[in-house]
Amino acid sequence: MSDSDENVPTQEEAEQLCKSFTEVTGTDSACALMFLQQNDWQLEAAVNCFIVANQSPGTKKKLENRNDPSDAPKKQPVKRTKIMSWNIDGLDQNNLLRRARGVAKVINQEMPDIVLLQEVVPQSQKILEETCSDYQFLAGGKSDYYIGAMLHMKETQLMNSQYHPFYSSRQSRGVLIMDLVINNTPCRVMTSHLESTKPLSEERKKQLKRCLDELMNCQSTSLFAGDLNLRDKEIEEIGGLPPGVVDMWEVTGKREMAKFTWDCKLNSNLEMEGRFCPRFRFDRMYIKQDRRRAKLRPVYFELSGIEKIPPPVNRYCSDHWAILGHFDIS
Repeated sequence: MSDSDENVPTQEEAEQLCKSFTEVTGTDSACALMFLQQNDWQLEAAVNCFIVANQSPGTKKKLENRNDPSDAPKKQPVKRTKIMSWNIDGLDQNNLLRRARGVAKVINQEMPDIVLLQEVVPQSQKILEETCSDYQFLAGGKSDYYIGAMLHMKETQLMNSQYHPFYSSRQSRGVLIMDLVINNTPCRVMTSHLESTKPLSEERKKQLKRCLDELMNCQSTSLFAGDLNLRDKEIEEIGGLPPGVVDMWEVTGKREMAKFTWDCKLNSNLEMEGRFCPRFRFDRMYIKQDRRRAKLRPVYFELSGIEKIPPPVNRYCSDHWAILGHFDIS
């Protein structure tokens, strides 16, 4: 995908292109987004690329007829899992309930196995619990707004959970740690909403190091995601990521279209004065593998929750995009 803004369609154009791609190929929106972005949003080129990658139906049928399935080597089944993280902006009281219903709609459409949430408030939690019946809700912290997690009850099993507050935080922040089994794979999943604003960088780095320590102290596969409010230089200032920890956006190709998660250029929920529109990669997802056992293999990373709620609301669900990681369990 080119980094030039000239190749980026409007939100309405992108949705129509994705819809056309899925109708032609019989795939889903995640596949459509991947091929369209790889082909500069040219529909015909994206469809042709998909056909080449997956073979035409006629060629596939010939190959199936020519090969005896009994002669094929037996392969272990690979399962796909999705993990979402989203700051749902419960601090914004404007259209709060309608936006919370929009969040629930996105979750029910994407059906991630795990949803990690930041800036949850009681009103939004109530709506999520009422409308996302396939999920178990966990809350972390007791402040006016807090972090939380939604676990798909058929795909995940919660073994243990604990919340650790950051006692030096000025904003009542902390980390939620869960030991889970996802599709028979044990793993630790963590979320946090690290200290906000540029002046509180030192406290934010202190919180980040504590979370990364928790990640490294676990023997099983571990994942940490949330609204981390990070600037790239802050990663460098703490000495970089620990050995074995990878950034999902980076390891899946650093796609420009999936980079900025708090993007005032594209997201109009916050009205910015002047021409400057800040864009940051505040929301991040890190993973550390357990090489001894079945593990989560990063496959694809995308943004979700990028559609506006229709009028009269005419706003996005949040001022943050959701981040969505796709993994193979092998």
